[in-house]
Amino acid sequence: MYYIPKGASIRGLRPEILHACDIVGEVFQSEGFKAELSPNGEAGGTHGVGSLHYVFLACDFRTYMVPVERRSYLISKIKEILGDEYDVILEKDHIHIEFQPKGPLNGNV
Repeated sequence: MYYIPKGASIRGLRPEILHACDIVGEVFQSEGFKAELSPNGEAGGTHGVGSLHYVFLACDFRTYMVPVERRSYLISKIKEILGDEYDVILEKDHIHIEFQPKGPLNGNV
């Protein structure tokens, strides 16, 4: 389960990233933490040029409640479950998740 704080929205997020949100919520909960979307982590926030936030394929989760020494473990667990089609990046104050497949749809080169 993940929480959507006041000021945040999942409006428009694509199914691929909503799936990731569910996974993040499960991982956080299994480790005893509350998974909270960042209110600046949706398409309406300010992001870099070409950010997948603007096409609803990225989201951010706050990390203030997770001790620094536990964050790398959470990242590795989330990456393991989501697989190679997702980028999971630990930023200064949040975890950035984006759906960004690297290869062709059918797996052939």
